[in-house]
Amino acid sequence: MVLNRLVWLGAGGLGVLTFVAMLTANAFWTMNGHERFIATNSFFEHLGLIAGLVVVAIMSEPTSCRPAVVGPSTIVQGASR
Repeated sequence: MVLNRLVWLGAGGLGVLTFVAMLTANAFWTMNGHERFIATNSFFEHLGLIAGLVVVAIMSEPTSCRPAVVGPSTIVQGASR
């Protein structure tokens, strides 16, 4: 992240690793009671972490969905020429 090089690769690798670990370690569908609640909560916390990694990967690219920076606007709303 320091040099903004291959950030997408690092974020993607961490996302895939987190997803695999999430499916194996938090098998909440096999549990009951309070243990199920705790495992489900952990599952969705990790899902949020993956979403954050996707945002990091998108925002690291200079050609992402951010608007282009342009010079001062020559159009003034409500003004007539």
